[in-house]
Amino acid sequence: MYRVIVYKNANDQVGEVLHEPRNYGNKAISGDLDMQFNGVSTASFTITMQNSLYRQSEAIANLVKVIDTNTGKVVFDGRVVKVDGSFSGSHTQTLQCEDCLAYLHDSTQVYRKVQNTTIRDFLQMIVDEHNRQVESYKRFQLGRVTVSNSTDNVYRYTDDAQDTFDTIKDKLVSRLGGFLIWYRDGNGQLVLEYLASVGEHIDTPIKLGKNLKSAKREYDVRDIITRLVPIGSPIEQGQTEQSSDDTATAQPKTTIESVNNGIRYLDDTALIGRFGIIQKAVEWNDVKVPSILKSKGQDYLQNQRVGLLTWSVDVVDISLLDKTYKSFEMGNFYPIYDQFLGLVEDLQVVAKKLDITQPHKMSLTIGTKNRTLSQYQLDYQAAMQYAQQQRQNAQQTANDLKNRIKELLTVTNRIPEQDKEIADLQARLNELEGQQSQYYDGVIIDVSEFQGDIDWNNVNSAGLALAIVRVQYGANRADLKYQRNLSALGNLGANYAVYSYMTASNTAIAENEAQEFYNRTQQAINGKQPRFYMIDVEEVTGSNMRGIVEAYMNKLNSLGVPDSKIVLYIANQLYNSFNLNVGRAGSIMIPAYRSTPPDHAYDLWQYTSSGSVNGINGNVDMSNNYSDRFKNQYLRKE
Repeated sequence: MYRVIVYKNANDQVGEVLHEPRNYGNKAISGDLDMQFNGVSTASFTITMQNSLYRQSEAIANLVKVIDTNTGKVVFDGRVVKVDGSFSGSHTQTLQCEDCLAYLHDSTQVYRKVQNTTIRDFLQMIVDEHNRQVESYKRFQLGRVTVSNSTDNVYRYTDDAQDTFDTIKDKLVSRLGGFLIWYRDGNGQLVLEYLASVGEHIDTPIKLGKNLKSAKREYDVRDIITRLVPIGSPIEQGQTEQSSDDTATAQPKTTIESVNNGIRYLDDTALIGRFGIIQKAVEWNDVKVPSILKSKGQDYLQNQRVGLLTWSVDVVDISLLDKTYKSFEMGNFYPIYDQFLGLVEDLQVVAKKLDITQPHKMSLTIGTKNRTLSQYQLDYQAAMQYAQQQRQNAQQTANDLKNRIKELLTVTNRIPEQDKEIADLQARLNELEGQQSQYYDGVIIDVSEFQGDIDWNNVNSAGLALAIVRVQYGANRADLKYQRNLSALGNLGANYAVYSYMTASNTAIAENEAQEFYNRTQQAINGKQPRFYMIDVEEVTGSNMRGIVEAYMNKLNSLGVPDSKIVLYIANQLYNSFNLNVGRAGSIMIPAYRSTPPDHAYDLWQYTSSGSVNGINGNVDMSNNYSDRFKNQYLRKE
């Protein structure tokens, strides 16, 4: 279950929900996360006109977070980069997003020639230049750097025509390997790390009949080099040569002939024997000495991986149903079973695709694991042995074939187990949808005269779970719009409640306020009664707040309003000092305009005062995260 929150800018600490997985609030009709390990992750969300954020989003300025509501973890953190609109029977809008690592594209480097510098110091220099150019929320702090090099006595260059991300990829990751990782620390600061290895080995298997829907295993040997031509840095030339036209496009570079018997290449005889001659050049632009260049070329051939192994799998996230299974996390290693070849490979998740509207489904790229020649030959031999075994099986007697068929049926019979798990999951989802139809679905808002003349038809059409209407401010001041609001809601048959801002300083005044609250409500309604009467307690109005509110509730009881239909709205910062009898009320509503819930137990969280709803001009208070008690008492359809 994933919640998507969009923030107007870096200063917006509350944001507005674009997609709410529970049975209220805005919904996206589609939402995909394309998570990349060691790269920039992207996301795409499509919304309709009924979403309050339709045509309200601004590329680059708006920030976005996707939160896993089961764990509370932020699974995507970035910005909106593109907003598209389309029409095909209905108007929709798509928000294209990228994660915070893309901030490194927002700065460029300056030309530098660096020598005798550690990898950490070189990366720190690059990050510092980025931080000097961008806003504070785009700045990174450098964390751990564990990638090492054989020597720091090499030349490294930065190019003033290259942005920071491409510089790091080109000068470090592409040449030295390793993983570029980022996260936010406890203070929200972006942290960048460059690690030689990452990830944990998890025992949750990927296996047919359990959580595997489909799989594809690919072996790519297109990047193999059997004859390597090492190329070093450009050779410095005199002024006359440098001014020629040819040197504008090409310059002689350091090679290894002088230290390799006049031969400019290095051969891997084992690979040539297996694949033939495949000659390619590899450049080390920071190497000027031929002997060092030859050594690097030999190391490259020795460490070369001849094949790229990749698994692409579609899985069911069983962790949503069975807590003994762990969900699949980027960078971790998981055992994947190839039961037909008899292989169990422990491979790393390097990419993950999620659908926020179908959280149990995900696609993983697992592996991207380079293989040595010996590993390639072992895999090849295993495949050949399997093929040979199949030919032998084809020559067996009829009885032997029947036994083999039984073995295959054993594997095939596991498929219905997987189908049953998927069917069970779908049944549970259908059950939830059926339960949701018993309740009002949409936004929960509270309104007063400050919202002006509300178009309740539009509000209701966009999705209204509950409207809480202010009736009065103390006993002496009726809300200027409450009669109009209650009349319109009654005509629509909408779900509504009423509230009064309490100003009473003693019990007698509290009883009078309660009487006026009830009388004004009854005079204005036409049809069904409000779901509850809410007492708005936001300021210290007397010396005995507990007694004043008790008197208010007692008076409502005497007028026929039971405690179960009385809700207390309590200021978050004054909750403890009020010391109200919260156990008596039907529910507790607490305001906290931020991304984290209130500090005290609540049944409904008023999370923003700047919400947006079709049919209301300007801002409106909005609430969510209701308890089961609140849902069953006030949102169930009567």
